[in-house]
Amino acid sequence: MQGTGFPVVPRQKYTVVIGGGGAAAAPSAIGTRGSNTLISFGNTVDANVLFCAVGGGGGGGDAGGGSSGGSGGGGNGGGANQGAGIAGQGFAGGPGSGAPMFQIGGGGGGAGGVGNGNGLSNGGIGIFSTFSGSNVAYGGGGGGTSGYGGGGYALYSSGAPWLGTPFGGGTNGSSANTNTGGGGGRIAAGGSGLVLIRLAVNQNNFANVTNTTPWQVPAGVTSIQYLFVGGGGGGGAGNPGGGGGAGGVLSSPSFPVTPGETYTVTVGAGGAAGANGGNTGISGTGISTVIALGGGRGAGNDGPAASGGSGGGSNFGGGFGLGTPGQGNNGASGFSIGAGGATVGGGGGGATSAGVDGGFYGSGGGSGGRGIYSSITGANTGYAGGGTASGSGAGNDNSTFNWLYGGGNSGVMGIASTGGGGGGGMAGGSGIAVLRWA
Repeated sequence: MQGTGFPVVPRQKYTVVIGGGGAAAAPSAIGTRGSNTLISFGNTVDANVLFCAVGGGGGGGDAGGGSSGGSGGGGNGGGANQGAGIAGQGFAGGPGSGAPMFQIGGGGGGAGGVGNGNGLSNGGIGIFSTFSGSNVAYGGGGGGTSGYGGGGYALYSSGAPWLGTPFGGGTNGSSANTNTGGGGGRIAAGGSGLVLIRLAVNQNNFANVTNTTPWQVPAGVTSIQYLFVGGGGGGGAGNPGGGGGAGGVLSSPSFPVTPGETYTVTVGAGGAAGANGGNTGISGTGISTVIALGGGRGAGNDGPAASGGSGGGSNFGGGFGLGTPGQGNNGASGFSIGAGGATVGGGGGGATSAGVDGGFYGSGGGSGGRGIYSSITGANTGYAGGGTASGSGAGNDNSTFNWLYGGGNSGVMGIASTGGGGGGGMAGGSGIAVLRWA
């Protein structure tokens, strides 16, 4: 659970309870459910509960299926007996596989997605938050196997680890990280919960700018916080077409401004298919110009991949575009099996990782690079995911969850106002400028 602007009473005492992770269970037992994390009004935990984040459900075992909770536990190897999640807090666990002689437990649900099942025991994806000042992952569901549901951060179907920061969940047989709320792996303990509280004496205000416009600094304001995201590059036309690179990302917690002065805030458009995205930034008298570059286009029939905030992905025969240090990452290479074989493009770069090479996982187009989450608006929002490439192979790769950050999957446009790169053959998403002040 997360939110902003909750009123409190000066000098009033509140009780904060941190939920413990569920204890490790015997191989045949149902996993122990995690306990609740809550805040209540007064000195004791009573009926005056203001917020309650419910503990995660235990994974299934020989004794029965997974239990429900904030996110549900995975089912045992007997089939669809996973636990349910609570709307607004988490997702359901994955069903176990009841295949004879090959029973596999389902993954536990995560804060950002359901657990996998029916033979794939990966835990559900968690969420990122910058509330603490760092980009931290929480609430990963658990992975189960050998007939038992549990927890763990996501794995590719090939068994290779997910290329990113774990969301706190434990892998098979491993306990989850403390203070993440992650689900424990099979026969292992869950992670304890966490409460983060930020106090603000003054009311924070922000401007969410989606089109180029003049912006006048309010009276008395001498410093602002900003987030600038360039427009995403378009995916390359043709088959294969490289994924478009995400728009560059720049942010600052303190940028000096002059009260009453008017500055120009520029917001970059998303690039059409095969075109670069536009730049986003701020300029004016007495300030340093800030420019977040647009994403580079993906390679295709209309030309090679381009560099930018993040670089575009190549098609099977060309080089990838380069990302700009401090703003984004490189695109990825395409792949060709040979005469008559599959030809697939590489993914566009994202804010926090490069694109994935075409054909790296299976024979599909490479996934766009991961973007970044920011809570500058008060909501935890994803920005600047790279676009996934197209190709003639089967099953395009979606291993980086680039769509959570606005990046387009193959044949899908980048999401507007996120700077996401366009999928192969599609336009990138427009950029955004967010200004915040107290």
